[in-house]
Amino acid sequence: DGLLMLEEILEYMKRKKVSVYIAGVSEAIMNFFEHTHFLKKYNKDGIMFEKTADALKAVYEKQKTK
Repeated sequence: DGLLMLEEILEYMKRKKVSVYIAGVSEAIMNFFEHTHFLKKYNKDGIMFEKTADALKAVYEKQKTK
């Protein structure tokens, strides 16, 4: 299933210490995530964004703090 595959990818990238940002998340998909463990588990780090510009801003801000 797609959600399981996404989780596997995120876990793999986390083990490799690669930051992942998910942009373009529609309201319907976000609502779906809210009804699963996915949102609580993965969005606690603020990786999901409705707009690509918001994701890019988050990456920029994170880089400034390094």
